Amino acid sequence: TGTNNEVRKTNEYNNATARSLEAILDNLTIQNLHYRKINKNLSASLSFLNDTANDTYSTFENIVFDLDSKIHQGQILLLKDLQIRMEIDVASWRCLFNKAFNDQYWVQNPKQYILPTSDFYEALNYIDNIVFGKLCVDIKDFELYIQEQPSVAKYPDEVTLSSLDTFVRDYSSLVIEFYYYDLFGERGVITTNEWVEVDFSCHKLAGNQRYSYINPSSR
Repeated sequence: TGTNNEVRKTNEYNNATARSLEAILDNLTIQNLHYRKINKNLSASLSFLNDTANDTYSTFENIVFDLDSKIHQGQILLLKDLQIRMEIDVASWRCLFNKAFNDQYWVQNPKQYILPTSDFYEALNYIDNIVFGKLCVDIKDFELYIQEQPSVAKYPDEVTLSSLDTFVRDYSSLVIEFYYYDLFGERGVITTNEWVEVDFSCHKLAGNQRYSYINPSSR
């Protein structure tokens, strides 16, 4: 049927996207592990050279510059690694979700409302665990995002799986742009130095450093 074809095509698209992103991630992982391992040593070396160079600074100037460049390159690769991992989680969520809720009629008929309400919140909790928890955003912020969408006249009673899929992707794109890079390659709101301070873990970011759709001026 048409709905089954839609589910099948969605799964195929999600799987293909996830495989593509995983291939990119595999290529970066080796480099990232290397940079993560030597990053602290390079930082220590750079600090030592800066502290001891004194009158012979010019002798070390090229070495310091080279070390600083390598540290920065490693940090950029680590951020790219984190970004791709997030994109994989977003790309693969629907496939995992469909398997978990396969017996629900609104999965087989994704244009039907996710009802009863208890089903909707169970679905939302699952998405929080596999996507938004890893993105370090508050699920309540995502709920407020949904409520502001023109296609949702009554929340949570008039949300379909098809629309929820769109909301997850669009909202996640806003989060990734905030943390990392947008589609035009512009730097995100969180600076590289801020990521270094929290050891590249979004869970260590302060509340005002985390993405919020409802409060974009929190920074």
